[in-house]
Amino acid sequence: MPKCRSIFHPALIGMVLSALFTGAQAQTPATIAELRAIPKQMVPEHPAVIVRGVAVSVRGENYPDFILQDATGALAIIFGKEVGPIAEGQMVEVAGRIDPSNTSMRILADRITPGEMVGLPAPVKVDAADLADGSKDCQYVELSGVIRTVHTDASLQPVRLILGLGPQDRRLTIWVSHFDEGIQEKLRPDTAVTVRGVCRSWRTLKYQPFGTFIVVTDPSSIRIDRAAASGLEDLPVRSLPEIFQLTIDDLKASRERIKGVVTLAWPDTQVVVENAEGSMFLTTGEDLGLRPGEEVDIAGFPTRRDSRVVMEDAVVIDESPATAENSITPLEITPGRLLGEAKSLDLDGRLLRIDGTFRQMMREDKLHLLIMEADDGREFQAILPVSEPLPLDLEAGARVRLHGVCRMLFTEQPVRSRSVPNSFELLLPDADAIRIIHAGPWWTTGRLLMVLATLFVILGISILWSLALRRQVSRRSELLLQEIRSRHDAELLAAERSRLASDLHDTLSQSLSGAAMQLEVAGALSAGESGTTGHFTLAKRLLARSREDLRRAVWDLNPSVMEDRDLPSALRKIAEEINQSGVCEVTVEEADGGIDPLPERMRTHLFRVGQEAINNALHHGQPRHIHVRMEAADGQMRLSVADDGRGFDPSTAPGPDQGHFGLSSLSERLIRLGGSLDITSSEKGTILTAQVPCDAA
Repeated sequence: MPKCRSIFHPALIGMVLSALFTGAQAQTPATIAELRAIPKQMVPEHPAVIVRGVAVSVRGENYPDFILQDATGALAIIFGKEVGPIAEGQMVEVAGRIDPSNTSMRILADRITPGEMVGLPAPVKVDAADLADGSKDCQYVELSGVIRTVHTDASLQPVRLILGLGPQDRRLTIWVSHFDEGIQEKLRPDTAVTVRGVCRSWRTLKYQPFGTFIVVTDPSSIRIDRAAASGLEDLPVRSLPEIFQLTIDDLKASRERIKGVVTLAWPDTQVVVENAEGSMFLTTGEDLGLRPGEEVDIAGFPTRRDSRVVMEDAVVIDESPATAENSITPLEITPGRLLGEAKSLDLDGRLLRIDGTFRQMMREDKLHLLIMEADDGREFQAILPVSEPLPLDLEAGARVRLHGVCRMLFTEQPVRSRSVPNSFELLLPDADAIRIIHAGPWWTTGRLLMVLATLFVILGISILWSLALRRQVSRRSELLLQEIRSRHDAELLAAERSRLASDLHDTLSQSLSGAAMQLEVAGALSAGESGTTGHFTLAKRLLARSREDLRRAVWDLNPSVMEDRDLPSALRKIAEEINQSGVCEVTVEEADGGIDPLPERMRTHLFRVGQEAINNALHHGQPRHIHVRMEAADGQMRLSVADDGRGFDPSTAPGPDQGHFGLSSLSERLIRLGGSLDITSSEKGTILTAQVPCDAA
């Protein structure tokens, strides 16, 4: 048997690329198979191509796309504007570029040249399996099946009549355009049809097909092979064994009719019907309003799913179902017997009653999962929609009686070609299906853990509170100790200053005063002697200077004005003395809210700074007014002294080298406190600002 050459042969690809993409535009038309053979990664940006074929699907001349097919394959043509009067079955030549951005092969047309009418090609006959891999994308195909659902979709252009064929999880849809009411009346559920149209497959970014449908632009391409029954009442009633033994074709299964009693009707449109012959799971397209215990006449499409036959797209024939005269009695059974006799006893979908012990509840999507332990020791799950409230007294350890529909599960490989279930779930119709026989013990593991957790939380809070309280007491004790030490040091300092001042006043000051008196006497006695007058005068000046320096030192050691006064009051005392002397007017101002008491050391230094600044202004600036302001802001204590004197240049002011220590002593005091000194002066006056951190000791 000769081997077929693969269209992906490198030499062929090179030949196709060379023929297609060299020059401004290809001269020889390419076949669609040659274009589809080009790997996506090898398609250059906007390559020029020419392709000829038959238009097999045209949405309409007002739409910018159509499907082109030749003898080797088919693809989509996108024109970007109205394609004009192109008819299906007409030859068309297209010049354009391959679209590199789309996952499906399509041509972005620059020019479209309509040709003669040659008719549609023969369709490729396919089934659902042939369309699953996406290989028939854009090809004209023929498919037979039975319509299960019909609806219109106005979001598509033009509006489409959507026909659903096959099972819900593998549904194939037919998109029919240009239909009328007559066509819609004929294409009803359970109608057997043969459809001719173009297959379309959407693809992922990895070029995998994820959605396949058939586009029909001419409703006459749909042939009705068997019309649906005029009414559902005309369908014969089937027994469940007959339906289970049917040979089921996914696309060609016809609608069947059964009768029975509803044993399960969940909001997610899952229904179970049971009669004397057995039971069957059904799925509906919408909530039919059924309730457990109602007798129903229902029709649907048999479908194989999860190792069982179910009826999909079920509808109720009798719109007013009545309560069954003979309700279904649950079969009492144990999980061990249920699974042990699964080879011979088919209880899938049957209404059962099982007693057991409730262990715990979990939540999954919109379902309650009740973990149960049966009397024979086997665990199983009972499932209930979350819309059904659980009994308030359902506690772990409670003995419970459940009745619900059995759903057998096949979680292992078949043994010896036989599919045998090895577990099951119990689907509860409502909250009334849970009956508590005995309440569980109050002292459960959960409550024990809750109590222990509460005790641990209380113990932890107590420990943290104790640690916080101990830390706070320690901090308060440390602050109190510091305050006591500060007061003690201040008292010692004040006492020492008073003692030293008294000693200086009683000794050195008296001695200097006595020496001055003796000089006065000596001066008087030696009056008239030549050469002695100048020396006596100089000695008197030196003694006066020494007495003044001693007075200032004593005053500095023991500033009586600071006793029992805060900083603003002490400065106001100085201002009163100056204002009484009439030298100039001095005002002292505090910021709004006043100033909190300051530490002794800071209070003394700031007082000396203010005092020195006032004295300097009086002696050197000759001001008419001096304004003192104090404020605490942003963690800083600020003291400013402003005068309207003649000012000076701080950069040229005499310093310690010339015997002037005023400004340098001010700066040194503030540095000891971690602060700073700023002086601004002009011919209109001087502003001295001292700034100290409020937490400076």
